[in-house]
Amino acid sequence: MIALRLSREAPNASPKGRSASRAAAPPSFGARLRRGSRWAAFLTLLAVGAFLTVFISRRINSFSIHFFRIRSVRVVGLSDPLDREVASKARLPGLEGRNLLWLDGARLERLVAEHPKVAEAKVVKKYPDSLLIVARERTPAAYVDGGGGSAAYAIDAEGVLMEKLGADGADRGADLPSVSGLDLEGRRLGDRLDSPLLHGALLLFARMQQVNRDLYDRVNGAEIDSARGLTLLLRDNVKVLLGETDPLERMPMLETFLDSRRDWKGLKYIDLRFDGQISYQ
Repeated sequence: MIALRLSREAPNASPKGRSASRAAAPPSFGARLRRGSRWAAFLTLLAVGAFLTVFISRRINSFSIHFFRIRSVRVVGLSDPLDREVASKARLPGLEGRNLLWLDGARLERLVAEHPKVAEAKVVKKYPDSLLIVARERTPAAYVDGGGGSAAYAIDAEGVLMEKLGADGADRGADLPSVSGLDLEGRRLGDRLDSPLLHGALLLFARMQQVNRDLYDRVNGAEIDSARGLTLLLRDNVKVLLGETDPLERMPMLETFLDSRRDWKGLKYIDLRFDGQISYQ
């Protein structure tokens, strides 16, 4: 009975609800005023927040400009002449007064290392106001002659052209071995020579300098030829034929032979191109 009565009353409830909804009054003036006040407060807070953000950022920027201003730039690891060259090329004096925080250290490292006499550079930021550049200077290991009256170069142990020299050799300061037979056409300072025979010769020079200074002092240089390979040139016009072999593996054979033959008079060449065999004339 209850369920039946409810079902009969339900149809009459819906029209009344609809008429009540249609008759709902619009928001009052006070409600609209309160809603507008909330929007005004929100916009005011937004404006204040933006102002504080700009104000604080400017204060922080002003503080960082003065507190992190670079006052000292120092380079270590380079000789005095090269130090001055690098400072001029990389414009290091112009770094003073700049912000240490925003300095691009990687870019400065590349800029310093672009000098052909600099092997590598590391920038160290010493907060709050000092900049340290730790660099490694290349050491000349040999000279390479372009031939045909062209310019010669000083190269380091990695085969990098680090300094251009005159063809007459008058500006060769150190007594270093000279390597000939390489094509230097179109080469520029800072280029690395990729010849395997050249790198073999440089390794041999370095090894002699470390373990057998007497033998190193007897070396004039080396010749590189695409057909004959590597030839070591000793004083008294003695040639050591190494061919395409590993020069370091042939060094003990050469030392043994030279120790057994103190008199070099009349000696023209020593052939070490074949395993376990030494021929000479």
